[in-house]
Amino acid sequence: MFKKPKIGLALGGGGARGMAHIGVLKILEQEKIPIDYIAGTSAGALIGAMYALNPNARDVERRMLDYINSPDFKKIRLEQIVKGKDTDSLFSHVVTFLKERVIINLAPSRTSIVSNKKLKGIFDGLIDNTIIENTKIPFCAVASDLISGKETVIKSGDMITAIISSGSIPGFLPPVSMSDYYLLDGSVIQNVPVQAVLQLGADVVIAIDVSQKLEIKLEFDNILEIMSRTGQMTSKALTELQLKQADIVLKPKVGQYHWAEFSQINVIIKEGIKEAERLLPQIKKKITRKRFKELFRLKRNQALSKLIVTN
Repeated sequence: MFKKPKIGLALGGGGARGMAHIGVLKILEQEKIPIDYIAGTSAGALIGAMYALNPNARDVERRMLDYINSPDFKKIRLEQIVKGKDTDSLFSHVVTFLKERVIINLAPSRTSIVSNKKLKGIFDGLIDNTIIENTKIPFCAVASDLISGKETVIKSGDMITAIISSGSIPGFLPPVSMSDYYLLDGSVIQNVPVQAVLQLGADVVIAIDVSQKLEIKLEFDNILEIMSRTGQMTSKALTELQLKQADIVLKPKVGQYHWAEFSQINVIIKEGIKEAERLLPQIKKKITRKRFKELFRLKRNQALSKLIVTN
């Protein structure tokens, strides 16, 4: 029988820049492009989970805007971290915060700056407390396992725990214990989870990369800046390698925004819309080609079967 190609989304990590995923989803939904699988890392896991549970991009947008404009979100005071926008590796997420709060002195006795309890409170207000198996669209979140040094694709179990695991920034949030794993931010290994959505069964992979570009920099003032830069270099090389497995790669122009700059959510969503509109013809063309390829395979097999029966 003719099998329509399954379309999968790989939603990358990037904190506030991940809000661009909402804009992409709005266009795909508007164009009636069916989404069969979703894999998300960090912010991509949050947006992906919200959409997988209730495939309505406008509802996801509304819930995010309501929360970001709420007193509860303002209490987190992420604006204190929005400094040094030219660096955004996993290490640099906390460099400024560490320097200002002198947390370095506490490093030997602590695994993080913020507890997961605070993060769970955030997600409780954004997403239904349910299990991954209850999503309307098959979904997985990608985290990194400190014990094995490998990525962990979470396809079942508590949804909020999976999202926290996927977004636990090293040093800023503590790793999450799950079964035999000790999990933290999936961006360490799979910033854009192309491999994960292929594992779910996708035939066509649309990847959304919201990471920052590695800009040319001539001066490095201290050890922390050099360490941050090396983290960026590794992340960029790994991400570009993984993106080669995707059929279509969207890169919304959000690189100038800091991972904690949620105050720019409306602008960031619009950039997601622009990029999806720009690449929409390519997306449709790729899906059509996959459909014809599958139809050709089916007809060829039918012809071969008739030939065998005749002989």
